[in-house]
Amino acid sequence: MRCATVFVCLLVLTTVGAASSSLSDVLPSGGVPGAQFERAIQDSFAAPGPPHVSAMGLDWVPGMGIMYFGTEVDGYLYEVEPNGMPHLLVDMASQLGFDAEINGVCYVGHPEGGLIYTTDYNGHDLTQDPIFVFDEVGALVDSINVRDFCPGVAGIAFDGAFFYLSSYDNDTIIRCTEAFEPVDTWPHPGAGAGAGSHGGGIDFDPMTGHIYLMDAYNTFIYVCDMGMNVVDAFPSHWYGSVAFGVSIGRLRSERTLWITSWATNRIYEIDDPFFTPVQDGSWGGIKAMFR
Repeated sequence: MRCATVFVCLLVLTTVGAASSSLSDVLPSGGVPGAQFERAIQDSFAAPGPPHVSAMGLDWVPGMGIMYFGTEVDGYLYEVEPNGMPHLLVDMASQLGFDAEINGVCYVGHPEGGLIYTTDYNGHDLTQDPIFVFDEVGALVDSINVRDFCPGVAGIAFDGAFFYLSSYDNDTIIRCTEAFEPVDTWPHPGAGAGAGSHGGGIDFDPMTGHIYLMDAYNTFIYVCDMGMNVVDAFPSHWYGSVAFGVSIGRLRSERTLWITSWATNRIYEIDDPFFTPVQDGSWGGIKAMFR
């Protein structure tokens, strides 16, 4: 049974890499960013939607080969197919009846259908910092106000048992139950690292069990263990622009990261200096799946 399970996992990893390889090829390239950035940036493209949308949260879903992407201005949620075609899934103003931003984005798969969680760190008034929950066709399923313990909720990620939220106002990371009851709180690793430090996007890596955290103003990415201890940190490497979202993806033979910059309104595919690629069929690759 163990051998069969490993074979299925290896097959899934190989299939995902092959099926998703067309996304970066289809999306329009942003050109060569400059010699000092060439090793960091694999590709970049304009964010879907009008030019003023301000690229924010995103979540690359390897098993589906698609990306969910949210905008600060107008509150648009897009589903980007493996062929690079974006579809507007949610228009906050039209569907909710008020203007709401989309900052963090997190897809959570379920046997009965996946759910997309989005954060609105400014809220639609001074008493709300909501998390909105949508199904895969864009229908609103639920909303949760987390302002009491996570004012200015920005990033959101899920590790299979707990949600992780970043507070833009308090510069903290909060671990919550699936019912959004706080369990643990830590200072954001970027707190105190420089003027203007604020918590941004979050992503969980099921292969290594690490959390990736964006410092939204100093454009640093922190890699932390489950106790929020920093194991690595590196700059996100472009133009000094303000970066926000972060998501782990794999389009080529090596894994990469997806980053958004609301200053340039672009989505970037960059190297992951922390992650050391291993061959899927090797013993190292098999062990990595069970960390």
